[in-house]
Amino acid sequence: MGSLAVKAEYKNCHAGSELLKKVIEWAKQKKISRVELNVFSFNEGAAGFYSNKGFKELSRKMYLDL
Repeated sequence: MGSLAVKAEYKNCHAGSELLKKVIEWAKQKKISRVELNVFSFNEGAAGFYSNKGFKELSRKMYLDL
């Protein structure tokens, strides 16, 4: 999947939790053993959301503007 997003007006309505639940159900049906995702470091709301769902930080991407 390329991306998952919830419009601002639907935040705090459990839409993100329901979407994530469906992704996890689909992955389990396909015998997929891990779900990985990328979250921009400035998106603290999303990072907190996924942390609360049990996701752990796996790596950190860094860059240098020239």
